Amino acid sequence: MSGQSEAERLRSARELKTMRGLITDLSDQDWQVRLKAAGKLGKVRKTQEMILEAVPALIERTTDKNEFVRRTAVPSLGDIGPQAKVAVPTLTKLLKDEDPQIRRSAAYSLGKIGHHSVDSVPNLIELLRDRDKEIQKAVSWSLGIIGPEAVPLLAEATKDKGAHVRSGCVFALGNIGPNAITALPELRKCMKDSDIEVRLNAAKAIGNLRAAKEAESAIDDLIYLLKDSDPDVRWTSAEALRKIGTEKAMEAWLVFESQPTVPDLIKQLSNEDKQIRIDASESLSKIITPENAQQVEQIKNGLNDQMWKVRVAVAETLAKIGPQASAASKALKKALKDENELVRAAAAHALGRIGPEAEIAVVRLIKKLKDEHKGVRTAAGVALELIGGADADKALQAFNWD
Repeated sequence: MSGQSEAERLRSARELKTMRGLITDLSDQDWQVRLKAAGKLGKVRKTQEMILEAVPALIERTTDKNEFVRRTAVPSLGDIGPQAKVAVPTLTKLLKDEDPQIRRSAAYSLGKIGHHSVDSVPNLIELLRDRDKEIQKAVSWSLGIIGPEAVPLLAEATKDKGAHVRSGCVFALGNIGPNAITALPELRKCMKDSDIEVRLNAAKAIGNLRAAKEAESAIDDLIYLLKDSDPDVRWTSAEALRKIGTEKAMEAWLVFESQPTVPDLIKQLSNEDKQIRIDASESLSKIITPENAQQVEQIKNGLNDQMWKVRVAVAETLAKIGPQASAASKALKKALKDENELVRAAAAHALGRIGPEAEIAVVRLIKKLKDEHKGVRTAAGVALELIGGADADKALQAFNWD
């Protein structure tokens, strides 16, 4: 007898009944019933019965006559994770399916199953030749998740004639991180590749090898890339040097950081690497001037960044541009409702620096006079003083600056 309590036993019995009901629904004549069941099975709690009964049932639905059922069954196998390892041969075959959505889902599912999918690596590498960008992205991600077992094949494939293949393999090696250190010689060669994406991913991958001391041997290669023709490659190389962190690497990084250009910094506000976006936004806030007002439309997009440090720095950048940043007033008004108080305060400061042209935000600034954080309240008060107007003046009369 197991150590389960009566409540746990009853719960398990209910879950088992529900799961078996869904398995029965997978064979229903109505494709919509099968579709619903296929989607729900991927979210059922992982139990031994689920693995033994639901996984084979879902595998069978990957050949369903209805395309929507198939498109749901494939990702559901991935949602089950490593316990769905018996589905690897089926998913591997689906990498060649005529439906691009099936190919993409099969690639993602193999990655979610993890190292059990190692036998699919050659097929995944071959799929990098697919011209569908989303499929390439799925394959690269999955190869990186499958892990160390994939490193030898990925390293060899970095010599492939196809740029998509080289780029995807290098990206995957970067996702594997320090465990991909044996591929360092190939990654260093890829830093001199003729393709921009390959060079960029190689620099990023070497930065991710930072925990392995051998990565220091690539410092000179990274320094060379600081003069690359592509700004993304330059910034990614600089970030890799910062991650490696030796005295030589940091010296090169600091020199690079001290001489940025506004266009380069603005471009990096959309970089996939969050640290690069943070560094770029903070550097931008230091060197921006009103003369860069023509780039406000690009800069203000950073107010939507997922990183609060970027949002703060972008608001501070707009504040330095001043009245000529009026085109960002609506975005700054929205930022007054940000979950982070530092962002709210920076947005209020920027609106104040814009002045009367930011009148659109007066009502919301008045509400911020009652913000729970004093810094936000003060910034909103100052902004209202600078924007002016009857409503602002009236609100400030009753405002307690303390």
